[in-house]
Amino acid sequence: MGAPGFDGGKASFHTFPGYNSVAVIPAKVGKDAERTKELLRVLDYFAAPVGSEEYLFLKNGIEGVHYTLGADGTPKRNDLGNAEIGDLPTIMTNPVAFFYSDTPDAGPYLQGVTKDLLALGVDNPVVGLFSPTDAAKTGELSQFNRDQLTNIVAGRTPLSGFDAWVKDWRSRGGDQIRTEYQQALKDAQ
Repeated sequence: MGAPGFDGGKASFHTFPGYNSVAVIPAKVGKDAERTKELLRVLDYFAAPVGSEEYLFLKNGIEGVHYTLGADGTPKRNDLGNAEIGDLPTIMTNPVAFFYSDTPDAGPYLQGVTKDLLALGVDNPVVGLFSPTDAAKTGELSQFNRDQLTNIVAGRTPLSGFDAWVKDWRSRGGDQIRTEYQQALKDAQ
């Protein structure tokens, strides 16, 4: 859903690269080039594109055992399929495709919503750039922000505490992160 614009102004939507899953290879394993290639091939398999044989197997199992094809050609999982197809396919996922066999109108609707949001999109200019402080403090500052937001929403901190939240975030590393990204933007031009 697109939020209305501030004070009656134009609405905006902050875009981001998005993510469906996170898979990492430990640094000590990454030192072995052949092992790294093998692990990347496994992740590539799990990221099989929608509609491929691999995707069908990963998401639904074995035809006749875990699912049957419906009259419209879409897989319909049975109870065994629902029980045995667990979280393994989500170790790495493919790009999102708006396809829902049980609700065929959902795909076109979500495509329209996405198109509308992208028209309002504001890209983050520092995507792909690096801030050492952001890398070092992202966990700490993200938790701090979640805690502050939760306190305001739960009523433990009044809305007037927002300015103190921002000041505290800036002193904990926010200003340094901004400085580093500004320099990275300048260097990238």
